[in-house]
Amino acid sequence: MTQADSEGPKAYYLIEIAIHDLERYKNYPVGVEPLIKRFGGRYLVRGGEAVSLEGDAPAGRIIVLEFPSMKAAQDFANCDEYPAVAEHRMASSTSRIMLVEGL
Repeated sequence: MTQADSEGPKAYYLIEIAIHDLERYKNYPVGVEPLIKRFGGRYLVRGGEAVSLEGDAPAGRIIVLEFPSMKAAQDFANCDEYPAVAEHRMASSTSRIMLVEGL
């Protein structure tokens, strides 16, 4: 990661995930965590109790990842290794993933 990658606003992945095959899903965190770290990302929220204050309750776990920049977050998602890792998540869960630029 270059100095330019850490300038400007941070970026956040907001993930809602409902796991329907826990055994297969277990392969996803093992493969994705090193990639997240490689691109300067870190977990801010990883599961835990979620309470809906307005609107529908989450359909599953909530995960929030922080990256140093939008470029770093997009580089993570577009790296060559990610599709093979993401296959485990997609085959074992239903998810909504948003990428949001922070202040």
